[in-house]
Amino acid sequence: DAMELFLEKMDIKSYKVSSEEHVWNAVELDGKWYNLDLTWDDPITDTGQEILAHTYFMINTKRLNEVATSQHNFNNSVYSELKG
Repeated sequence: DAMELFLEKMDIKSYKVSSEEHVWNAVELDGKWYNLDLTWDDPITDTGQEILAHTYFMINTKRLNEVATSQHNFNNSVYSELKG
């Protein structure tokens, strides 16, 4: 929700994407749509180790499908902009 507020404030076209288990953002830049999941790129791990990762930062749907788990499955008919 916080990321969506920032994107709206910056006048960047975006919306929240949801599966049955998870929510992330879709962002349009230069006429192309990207997935942005700040939750999964959180730098703090369960062990307390800090790791900087950009695995889910501004990636297209094809890449999301390559790296994602079942939590990133979404309805393509609802989010047609994200079709790969």
